[in-house]
Amino acid sequence: MHIYRDNIDKDLGISHISDKVLIEILDDMGRGLIYDYLLFGKDVTYEIFLDRLKFYLEIIND
Repeated sequence: MHIYRDNIDKDLGISHISDKVLIEILDDMGRGLIYDYLLFGKDVTYEIFLDRLKFYLEIIND
């Protein structure tokens, strides 16, 4: 988890998010991204991943 956390933290500053919450978010996002790729042929870039992660983080911060 720390490898993912360290890389994402460089771009989004997620140090205030617990590992448990981050795992839940990544699991949920991962399913959605995989479905988009496999079912609809949408390429997923790191930028798309970060945009979706920002959206999830905004939801839990509200």
